[in-house]
Amino acid sequence: MPADFPNYMPHSKYLEYLRLYVDHFRLEQYIRFETEVVSVEQRQDDGGRWSLTTRKMKDFSSDAATEIFDAVMVCTGINSHQNMPSFDGQEEFKGQLIHSVNYRFAEVYAVRSENLSYMDGDITSDIMKIYHGFRMGAAK
Repeated sequence: MPADFPNYMPHSKYLEYLRLYVDHFRLEQYIRFETEVVSVEQRQDDGGRWSLTTRKMKDFSSDAATEIFDAVMVCTGINSHQNMPSFDGQEEFKGQLIHSVNYRFAEVYAVRSENLSYMDGDITSDIMKIYHGFRMGAAK
């Protein structure tokens, strides 16, 4: 990791780190974008290797392809199914509840006064930058 990168990176810096990592180790040739994983199965007859079946997402009519790998890493990131927790008093809350996976633009939330304390730190930071700018501009 570059020395000037912080220990806790905002999402933009983390993306930069991932791109640098991929470039440094020349990994892009092994990455398959826009590919659906149809199935992952551990093979019992092959020393525990993994059978991975994939299909291109742009052409769902195409045949699936199966390959064998020594290891599999599951990295769902923001594309995973959201887990929306519940909390005491939730039904009395008058604001909008959203999961961070649905967050796209700070401007949508910056003019609101809802409690941002349960949001992801990067998201809260983005929103507060715009909110403070809006408040400062409104005061003029």
